[in-house]
Amino acid sequence: MHILANITSVDPDILHDDTCEVSVGDHPFVTKESYVAYEYAIERHKNFVDRQAQLKVYKPHKAASTALVDRICEGIKKSKFTPRAVKDCYDATVRAAAKKNKNN
Repeated sequence: MHILANITSVDPDILHDDTCEVSVGDHPFVTKESYVAYEYAIERHKNFVDRQAQLKVYKPHKAASTALVDRICEGIKKSKFTPRAVKDCYDATVRAAAKKNKNN
């Protein structure tokens, strides 16, 4: 499973989830102050994501830095807006990775 979350521009007139704010320079895609909109995070199977990429619904961008990915992942657990199913999916993925690393 993959967890998909939007990185959304900050509108100074609207409250936003400040769990994981993303600044200009954190990633080339980000051109103004932004944040991860955890409330809209969804889980999707790899085949779905691959198909959307083939159809060009999802457009590739440069890979995010490890530091940015770590901040986004930490926010999945910290944000009060992350849907329970997404938090559960993340927990299961972390447990599976730990088990795999232990067996190697």
